[in-house]
Amino acid sequence: MAIIFLTALAWSGAVAAQQPEAAAPGAHDEETDKFKIRKPTYTYKSTGRRDPFRSLIQTVDTTEEVDTGRIRTPLESYNVSQLRLIAIVSAAEETFALVVLPDGKSYTVKEGMNIGLHDGIVKEIRSDKVVVEVETKDHKGNMKMDEVFLKLRQEGDK
Repeated sequence: MAIIFLTALAWSGAVAAQQPEAAAPGAHDEETDKFKIRKPTYTYKSTGRRDPFRSLIQTVDTTEEVDTGRIRTPLESYNVSQLRLIAIVSAAEETFALVVLPDGKSYTVKEGMNIGLHDGIVKEIRSDKVVVEVETKDHKGNMKMDEVFLKLRQEGDK
């Protein structure tokens, strides 16, 4: 009988060892610490910053009308740097310049005419170049006026 009692006592201890103990309310396991949700330490605030995925170069639609409502001339459908100065003619009191567009068509230009995509105005026609004042935007978006020169090709130039 003592053997049965000792066997029963040993067997009840083994069963008790197999059952998990109830965890105390304040106790933490290593496994539960792995799956806790942690709050982010840094939050990105985009207010006052430019969108990094937006292009820095803005494209210009060549078919748009000028703010005044008039339709653009063929001289205003190309950038000033794409025009080629062929000749300068000085008449009695007026000076004219002959420019060629990239499509091969040539036009006569005089002072005060609108030319180029960015609302350029022919300011002066000199003996060797044409001065065009162009309105451009800088990297901050501010409008400024720049001078672009169309130079007459000399005999030695290619």
